[in-house]
Amino acid sequence: AVADGSVWVSSPSEGTVVRIDARSNRPVGKPIKVGAGPFGIEVVEGLVWVANFDGGTVARIDARTGRLRGKPITVGGQPIALAAGGGAVWVVSASGTVTRIDPTSSRTVGEPIPVGERPQDIAFGEGGVWVVNQFDNTLSRITP
Repeated sequence: AVADGSVWVSSPSEGTVVRIDARSNRPVGKPIKVGAGPFGIEVVEGLVWVANFDGGTVARIDARTGRLRGKPITVGGQPIALAAGGGAVWVVSASGTVTRIDPTSSRTVGEPIPVGERPQDIAFGEGGVWVVNQFDNTLSRITP
């Protein structure tokens, strides 16, 4: 993810996220331990949201300080990617669901929403949440 002059990169094998200065292309600070198998990253209003595939959680990093914010949020499944919009952070899990998180309370909202088989990516726009499903070659739309 890219925001405010920084590029945030996950290292699944190390369980870390690294902040890279976009101008110098050099790391800023030490790698940040976020959980098991970090994968997708989304920056939302000063927080870096990280989907931990192997841990079934979402971690949050304060983009200014580089420190973890609160405890990881349990979403279950295998969270792989995130998108922000419609007043929520949307987390897609490879197990076939999307979880909505309220970014203000950092709590999940409602039950996980089923989508297609082996979702791979998620985006918000045009009035919906869009999920690409790899194994059944479909596109799911969720209306917030």
